[in-house]
Amino acid sequence: MPNTRVCAQGDVRNRLNTSSDAMQRLLTARALLLMLALAACARVETPKVTPIPVRLRVGADNATLPLMKALARAYQQDNPSWVFTFETGSADVVAGLAKDGAVDVAAVAQLPDDAEFKPWTMDLGVDGVAIIVNAANMATDLSKSDLREIFAGFRNEWAYFGAPASGSIQAVVREDGEGSRKLFDRQIMGDTASTSSAILMPTPDTVINFVALNPGAIGYIPSGRLTSAPQPSVKILGLDGQLPTVEGLATGAYPLHRNLYLIARNEPRGKPRDFVAWLITDRARTIAAALGYATMR
Repeated sequence: MPNTRVCAQGDVRNRLNTSSDAMQRLLTARALLLMLALAACARVETPKVTPIPVRLRVGADNATLPLMKALARAYQQDNPSWVFTFETGSADVVAGLAKDGAVDVAAVAQLPDDAEFKPWTMDLGVDGVAIIVNAANMATDLSKSDLREIFAGFRNEWAYFGAPASGSIQAVVREDGEGSRKLFDRQIMGDTASTSSAILMPTPDTVINFVALNPGAIGYIPSGRLTSAPQPSVKILGLDGQLPTVEGLATGAYPLHRNLYLIARNEPRGKPRDFVAWLITDRARTIAAALGYATMR
């Protein structure tokens, strides 16, 4: 019997030891699983919230389109969720879009003549109407009276202006009512009509292309157009000794200058207002100056 009791006690101790070892292994396994789970959770990235796109509809006439596109690109760099869509045309067409609410804001080189439309208005800047000729033309500067005689057809040879190699003069004009044409006619032509032999072109780009391909051609375009997209086949002439530089436009020294405006059917609010407020910051003005636009006087 004594031997039996000793064996029984030994069996109990063995069973207790075995149970303790199993429990230890279980706890170790659970600790390992917990560590693996925590490591897996640590590797899971916090889901990123996709920002809701902010869409702004912008109208811009031929004079302001290069400026507004450059400003929109710069704004998007700091606000990547913004999406800009552009509508373009003459100043009257763009103003009509603003009147109808088809665009949130519109940039124009002249305020609308519509007596029924009294838009919200903000000063945007100053640009000019640049006189361009073929790059091979030896002329460098014309007076206002020279331009009047050329576009009236009174002088039709470049020899009169020190550039005989360019041959006959071919004047290029824009359509009646277009902003550049209005300014040119008011400041240069006055009561004198343009020659009937002038070539009519619908856009600044078509004027540039025609002048680039014709050695005797002369035309006019918004001054910012060549600054934003240089064209080696044409050059800008001085007018009464002045070029449409930022300084010349800001001081009014360059004769063919005009104010640019931002308009809207109603005063912008919410997100559109944020963009409008940014347009008067130093950064926006620096971008405008780099493109040849001056701050409004």
